[in-house]
Amino acid sequence: MTDVKTFFRRKKSKKKLMLFSTDPKVLGKIDLLFGLPMTAIWLLRCHELVRWTDFNAIFTHAVLAFIVFSGLYNLFIRRGAVERNVTLGDVWHKAYLRLGRWFVPVGFAAVVVGLFALVTVLSLVIDGEVPTFSGGFSHIVTSLGWMLICMLYGVVRRYVDFRAYYRAPVKSREEIDWY
Repeated sequence: MTDVKTFFRRKKSKKKLMLFSTDPKVLGKIDLLFGLPMTAIWLLRCHELVRWTDFNAIFTHAVLAFIVFSGLYNLFIRRGAVERNVTLGDVWHKAYLRLGRWFVPVGFAAVVVGLFALVTVLSLVIDGEVPTFSGGFSHIVTSLGWMLICMLYGVVRRYVDFRAYYRAPVKSREEIDWY
C-alpha cells in the first residue's frame, strides 16, 4: 500500500547547474566553423525564395551575424577566460558520459530522428497550401541543410562545453543554485 505523502511528494532533481571558465578561442572556432556555412546556406535560401525583408529573414540575418561576429571576437580579440554553464545530470550529460567521442554522431542522429518525428506530426496537423519540397533539389538542400547544420552546431557546442568542463581546473568550477 502506497502512503499518500510519498505519492504526492515531488522527487528532488539531481541536476546541477555548474559554472566554469574556459578558453574563448575554442568557442570562436566552433562559431565560425558553423556560422559561416549556416550564413551561406541561409543567403542562398533567401535568394532562392526572394525573401530578404520579411521579419523571419531579418531576424535570422541578425542571429547569424551575431554568431559569426561573436566567433570572430572570441577567436581574435577576446583575452582571458570565458565563463560557461553546463547542466550535470540531464540526458545530454548522461549521454556524454556514456558515449564519449561517439556523443556527436549519436547526438546528431537522435536530434535528426526527433526533427523527423516533429515534422511528421506537424505535417499531419498542419495542412499548408504549398508543399515543402516543391522547388526541387536546391530547395531541399537549402531548407534541410540549414536546419541540419543548426542541429549539428547545437550538439557540437554541448560536446565542447562538457569536454571543457571536465578539463577545467576544479577551482574554476562552481555550482549555481537555480531553484
